[in-house]
Amino acid sequence: MHVRRWQSIIQDTLKENQRLRKSWWPVAEMQFGPLQAQEAGRFSRVYSECGLFKEASQLQWQIRNFLVSRLGEENMLTLQVTMFLSGTLWQLTQSNQATELLRRVYNTYHDGLGPDHPKTLEVTDKLGLSIWLQGRFSEALALHVKAIDGMKRVHGDLHVGTLTAINNAGRVHRRLLDFDKSAELHVHALEGLRKLHGNDTSQLALEFIEDLCLSRMMGYGHTDKLILQDCHDKMEYVLDHRKRLLGKEQPYTLLAMCHLGRIKSAMGRHDEAMRMMKLALDIAERNLDEAHIGLLAGKTYYAQSLAHAGRLTEAETILRSVAEKKKYQETTGEDGEHPDRILTLWYLVRCLEKQDKYEEALEICHALEQILLVIGGHNLGSKHKFAGILRDGKARLTEKMHGSTKVWDVDNMLLWEI
Repeated sequence: MHVRRWQSIIQDTLKENQRLRKSWWPVAEMQFGPLQAQEAGRFSRVYSECGLFKEASQLQWQIRNFLVSRLGEENMLTLQVTMFLSGTLWQLTQSNQATELLRRVYNTYHDGLGPDHPKTLEVTDKLGLSIWLQGRFSEALALHVKAIDGMKRVHGDLHVGTLTAINNAGRVHRRLLDFDKSAELHVHALEGLRKLHGNDTSQLALEFIEDLCLSRMMGYGHTDKLILQDCHDKMEYVLDHRKRLLGKEQPYTLLAMCHLGRIKSAMGRHDEAMRMMKLALDIAERNLDEAHIGLLAGKTYYAQSLAHAGRLTEAETILRSVAEKKKYQETTGEDGEHPDRILTLWYLVRCLEKQDKYEEALEICHALEQILLVIGGHNLGSKHKFAGILRDGKARLTEKMHGSTKVWDVDNMLLWEI
């Protein structure tokens, strides 16, 4: 950052000096050439590793535009830079742009190198991850399965690419509320990585552990205290290593703080959870765009912790703000809806129910039903497990509005309570 600041100052000084010259000789324009592209690439990598993804993306756009103008869209170097750029955009949760770029790379590799080429399989998995962030789970899962099958044929079972694709498929199953399958895939991926590298503390290993903790917490956290304690210990391990390796304010460190806070809240340690999550959110709000999907999710989970602690008015205010549809524009597909917004609205329903605001909660349930009809296309939203949770919630709210004292079995409702 220091070097780039002085570089800008020197360039501005040179331009000013050139402007003031009284020579008839024409002023040479400063060009962005191969040397500048190489330098921008090195700087963008440093920015990316430090979590400064916006700065990294600006440099990577420069490099890509230069390469497209000199070498064309389908040159191998251009395609590789496009992959890096799409990954940075994914970190910024600008998944619409990331997906568009990845589709171009995928089509070029698929048509030019074939479906089983390692580069094609790599971009297949990355495309699935980008589509997953948009909330289109069925399409994402199909791509991950395709990548897994291909990588097993090309690389074998014990390969980082194969294991990463398996872990990514587990993420999709978690969003489909299939927690057993999700945990099974995360365990498979983590054990495979340990066979390759031992108990390493690489970022990939920490991601696998984090994903496993989330699946187990969401699947069994409200019934099994031993599993919850194990998840807590593992997430503390992830957080400690990220602080050491990445720094205290890097986005993935903040993510680990948020997830550890969720586990603490599920254990009933609400004050600890809220302090930790509030600290992470304060840092994230300084460093990330207000519509960053990670920041929105963090606010949702913080509001849920507030609700668990009985601070319902504060929780309601945050949930209403996070649920604004315009904040999800960079991550929604053609249907204009995102599953994270659905989750926020559901938490708002539960928050209103706890305040006996049954009528408004029911209105939001009706809106959620309409969203499920369009999200994902092909009527997939109404087939999601959440549709059953929503039906039960509506029935419960209707009964309460009419003064019923019926006791409800809340196990199904608790699926999305943590």
